[in-house]
Amino acid sequence: MLYKEPVKPDKMALLFSYSCPFCHQEAFLYSPVEPVSIRCGGCQNTFSIAPVDKHTVQFIHTMLLNGRAASVPE
Repeated sequence: MLYKEPVKPDKMALLFSYSCPFCHQEAFLYSPVEPVSIRCGGCQNTFSIAPVDKHTVQFIHTMLLNGRAASVPE
């Protein structure tokens, strides 16, 4: 079965990139609003990340209607 109409986004996630302080490989996290320690996929070292501001993340979600306003108008 083929759905002929393009499907628009109904949700969104903000992806943040952190560089490993040991090997500089990028690690991607979805809106980390709390401080956590992560393990690098490249060198396997563990390091702490600084969280992002929860209110800023909520503001961006609100401004883009949780992704729905980001789709190209027809």
